[in-house]
Parts: sequence; structure tokens; C-alpha cells
Amino acid sequence: MMILHPYGNPQHSHSHAPPPSISVTTYYPPKLPSTSAPDVSFVPSSALRKAGTQRGARGHYSKQEGKVTIILSDQNEGAAVPVYTTNDIVNGFVSIHDPSDVLHVELIMEGYIRIREIAEGRPADQLLFGETLILWDAGDGGLPPVLQYFRRAIPTHYTDDDNKRHPLPPTYHIRLNGIPGFNVAVEYYLLLTVTRRAMLRQRTRRIRIPFLYRPRLTPKTYPPLPAVPFASPSDPARVFVGSMMPRDDQQLKPITVYLCLPSTRVCSYKEPIPFRIRLAGPPESLAPFMFVPPPESSIHPITPDGPLSQYLPSGPTETAKALKSLRGYMSKRQQCDLADLIRIRLDRQTFVLGETSLCADGQMSTVKSIGEGVIYETDRAKSWLGCSGRIEIHREVDCGSFVATRLIVADAVVLTIALPGSNSGRAPFQRYQQAVPIRLVADTEPARAGLTRMKTVHY
Repeated sequence: MMILHPYGNPQHSHSHAPPPSISVTTYYPPKLPSTSAPDVSFVPSSALRKAGTQRGARGHYSKQEGKVTIILSDQNEGAAVPVYTTNDIVNGFVSIHDPSDVLHVELIMEGYIRIREIAEGRPADQLLFGETLILWDAGDGGLPPVLQYFRRAIPTHYTDDDNKRHPLPPTYHIRLNGIPGFNVAVEYYLLLTVTRRAMLRQRTRRIRIPFLYRPRLTPKTYPPLPAVPFASPSDPARVFVGSMMPRDDQQLKPITVYLCLPSTRVCSYKEPIPFRIRLAGPPESLAPFMFVPPPESSIHPITPDGPLSQYLPSGPTETAKALKSLRGYMSKRQQCDLADLIRIRLDRQTFVLGETSLCADGQMSTVKSIGEGVIYETDRAKSWLGCSGRIEIHREVDCGSFVATRLIVADAVVLTIALPGSNSGRAPFQRYQQAVPIRLVADTEPARAGLTRMKTVHY
């Protein structure tokens, strides 16, 4: 089944008014099949099948309540919570002081998607999986041991209400602001229960241990991203093309915008994402991006000796009119670099699906910036100018994009180009914005994800 990605339609600003800012209601709504959950097949790569034996952590995590202690192996020493990844094994032991009156010991491992509407307070829980391991029961006879060992594999998939299999989503928490708003969480935990004999009734001790699940999947295991316009399909550096439009009262031609990203659009959230941007067009259209005006005491008209003369071809009357229309704008504009006019960032949009008292159409979403672009190099010629850099992903990002029951987490690179005065309508060009969907994963394939041939792309 083909999945339509929430960011599958790149947006360009062509209206007179500035485009609406990103909000929970106006930003790239998804178009999903009418099934309860998209059918996506995730298969861990063979390199990850042994993840449970190759994690390298040699410490322990322990938690004690009363006379009961649970210890988990293969954890980083001193970690606040246990962490597991694809195909990991939960192993450890339970220590019970004075076990003579113990009747029953069991360990439960569960995962949930919890969606709580803040005002009503009624949670909508979706059980992902639940497994119970009986460590000891009095009915088995004998005396309860002081130490009880356990070993259990974390499942890689869960089954929804329609009996379809889906990969377990990573641990995730977010709040969707609004009236009243939602708290959304993907949670996993271990629950140890120890029941003892008492005079009048049984006494039960419960120890709850939340743990983080961080699946590691390679790019090949994900469904394909949606198709978007590109200029050079054979080049590893995928090129996405758009047009930056002039205002109607300007005698200027559009500027073609080229955005180069890794060809697979599958990137690791642990590494920066490289990019290259190029603006191409007639010299008079590029003049607002290149020209640095002289001091106010030395504002020249458009003459063969003036500061715009380098963009004035000999002859065409329309070109002269176009440059004349830029004189007032460029003479008053504050000095800025190309990096000040271009912003590229990484946005994450979270969708909650299903009808609520707040959202009758069955969908609510929120957008959060999780990475900012840093421009390192700029270059220019008469008919083009460009820049290159990297998107630095925020350190708190600890999971990739995913699809689960009633929950979608999608990522996109968002490019915005705006001259000073774009929002007020004084700039010669309208504000430009383009969104390109990508997928974040824990591990990528460097040979396929890089921009090794970006300089060979022809514009």
C-alpha cells in the first residue's frame, strides 16, 4: 500500500500576502489511506539481528523497593533508565530478601501509545504488546529462591486491531498545544510483582521500571518516500527545483531555486545533513541578493557609472525599467549577506489521528523545529549565486521518523528565502518556502547518503 507522506507536496509562496506561518492547523496536512493504520513493512537488516549481543554495555541498572531488588544487565553504569534497541534481550535477576513467605513472582513487559486529552483527562491507550513471565509460583512446589533469573527478547513488531503487523515505534513524548491540548507518548516499561503471604490477606509489592526503546533500522528497511520534482535523477545529489516569484508591480523575471540534498533523503539523526542551494536567473533579478548599497551620502542613480551599472546590459528597455524599480529598495536596504536571507531548517511534525472532542475531523498536529542550517560557504557569478552548509540536528533528538497506530511522526527540510521587507510587501520578490520530506534513522549508508558529486550538477 502506498503511503502519502505529510510533507509529500513541496510548497512555494506565490501569493501577494506573506504565507501563513507554520502552525498546528495549516502546515502540510497528511493524506492517509482509510485504514486504521498504514500498512508498512519494516524488517531489521541482518547486521542488526545480533544487536542484543553487540551493544557493548557492561554495567547494570538496579532498583530496590523494600525487600525486593531488580537488576538489569547490559546497561550503562549509572544510567537513569534502561535503554534497549532492536532485537535486544532483557536479562537480569530479582533478589528477594527473606523469601520464605513469597507466593508468586512475575515480570510483565508492556508497551503503550497513550493519547491524553488534557481537559477531559481520559487517556486513549493503545496496547502495543504485553508479555508476562512467571518467575516463581507457590503452586510449583519447593522453596522460593533468593535469586530469580530472567531473560526475554523485546519483540520487533506489534499487531493492531485489524491484525496487521507494524514495527514497534521508538519511545516518544510530545505535547500538542491547543484548547485543551494533548499529551502523546509511546512508553515501554517492566513491572515486577512479588506477592507474599500475610495474616489476613496477601501483600503485593510492585516495582515499575520505564525503559527507552531505540530501534535501529537501515534505510532499505523503510517504505519509499514520496516523489517530488527534481532536476537530475541520475546524480547522487538529488536536486529539488522551485521558483521565487517577483511582485506583480516589478518588471523582473522569476529566480530558479535549486536545493541539493542526499539522494536517498534518508539521514541519520546523529549526524549533520549536508545541503547546497543555488539561485539562478537574470542579473537584474539577482541584483537584490548581490548588491551592497553605498553609504546614504553617496546614493547614485542608475547610470553607466552608478553602482547598478554592472547589471545593466546594453540595449533592452525592459531591463533598464527593472533596474530602475530596484533603486529605491536597494538604496534603503541594510547591508546583509546571502546567509542572512536564506534559512534552512529541519522540522518535525507529529500527527494524532482519530476523532476527539476538540478535533472533529479526526486529526490534530503540531510542528517543532529540530535542526538549524549553518551556511559555511557562498559563491556567485553573473547569473547565479549559491551557498552550502549543514543542518545541525538538535542533541535532544533521539528517535527517527515513524508511523504507528493513530500516530505519525514526519520530518522535512524546510527552505525559506526572504528579502528584507518581504512580509510587508516592499521587497521586489515574494517570500519563498519549500518543504522536502526526508526520513531520519539511527544509521545510514555513508556511500549512498553523501553529496559526493554535488559539484557536477548542471543548472
